[in-house]
Amino acid sequence: MLSDPLWGGNPYKPLSYGFGATIFFLPLLAGFVLSYFTRTYPWQLTGLLLGFLLLTSYAIAANSFDNKILKYFWAGLGILTLGYLLVHAGIGSNRALSTYDQWNTGYLGIGLIYAMILAAAIFSGYLLYKLAGHIFSNIFRPHGIFPKLN
Repeated sequence: MLSDPLWGGNPYKPLSYGFGATIFFLPLLAGFVLSYFTRTYPWQLTGLLLGFLLLTSYAIAANSFDNKILKYFWAGLGILTLGYLLVHAGIGSNRALSTYDQWNTGYLGIGLIYAMILAAAIFSGYLLYKLAGHIFSNIFRPHGIFPKLN
């Protein structure tokens, strides 16, 4: 549907498979960092930040995407996630000037979470739109269910 099952990457460019490996290994890296550094919060956050920084930089720098919307989705989601992790680090550092600073920073983190949910909903709608167009043009129309109008 999107030229390649590997998130719109070009199958003739090996870097697209590297991006797929990055997507696959990111949860494994996050699980390792969170379980290995159980008592050291800064190292947990550092591991998560480095993992998402790798994903985001790979999505921004890669020219192996056939579909640019997928590239922008992964880059945007990575930037939002990095922003959320940095806000989370700011709240966890307990270096705010007052409690209101921590509250406002917390609201910023909630806003970033809502932005990630909104981006995922818009992208899911785009994928459903493309799927419906693909089903209509490749399944219904060739089999005569919906004939072409003159």
